[in-house]
Amino acid sequence: MRGSRAGPAAWGGARRLGAGRARGAAAARAAGATLRRGGSSRRALRWHGGPGRAQGATSAAAAPLALGGGVAEVAARGLGWVVVGGSVFRAAPQLLRILRHRSAEGVALSSFAIEFLAYTVTAAYNLRRGFPFSTYGEIWFCWAQTIALVGCVMHFQRTPRGQAAALTVALAAWAAMLLGGVVPLAAVVALQAAAPVGVALGRVPQIALNIRNGHTGQLSLGMCVLNAAGTGIRIFTTLTLTGDLLLLAGFALVFAVNGVLVTQCLQTRMKLARGELHLDPPATGGA
Repeated sequence: MRGSRAGPAAWGGARRLGAGRARGAAAARAAGATLRRGGSSRRALRWHGGPGRAQGATSAAAAPLALGGGVAEVAARGLGWVVVGGSVFRAAPQLLRILRHRSAEGVALSSFAIEFLAYTVTAAYNLRRGFPFSTYGEIWFCWAQTIALVGCVMHFQRTPRGQAAALTVALAAWAAMLLGGVVPLAAVVALQAAAPVGVALGRVPQIALNIRNGHTGQLSLGMCVLNAAGTGIRIFTTLTLTGDLLLLAGFALVFAVNGVLVTQCLQTRMKLARGELHLDPPATGGA
């Protein structure tokens, strides 16, 4: 009799154990579905209390905690594409100002040349690392526009033909080596570490020229503002989407230097408004 009573009890226990395992598996599948919708594995498992907790798994998938990282990621990707789109017009204010006044007074050619070198390094680095286009796509547009800026400044500053030809060949060779895959990845990584410093140092001649002249000349406030805004957004998108500390440090450094240029441009505008400064050709109007 004891054996006969023990048999059904054992059978019932086994059934309960099997049901518990089934509920645990269902919870694990719910967590996996949450992952596929964009949540992170650690957030999903923490919220569900691990794959063994079945109760509340369905409602937890739509909880704000599970959506927190997803919202930040969507925002970062959206802002990334905003930067990419905005970069198409990044140099337009500067180009239009130079062409309108037919003058590149107060614009440092060396700053744009160094920018080209740095943009080429950053484009090659992101390309070799396989990062999403939305995290660095604006580099290509800035790269192309910097070529136009270099040519425009050389023309209106009447750079000697020999110097202009030498600079053009040097920039073309630099781009061909980096973008053509000739340079080893380790060297590209090392160059990327130095690229933000190069951009920052490249802005130093422009900042120094502004201080020496007492004004920013034909330097475009619009372009400086776009540069600062773009690098500010890139700090957020890089932190959210890639977490690459090398890129993050570079964007932070360039953001600070762009802020200095924006401040100098605003100071020039205030001097012109108060009548303390007169430029020929005038630097007022437009961007």
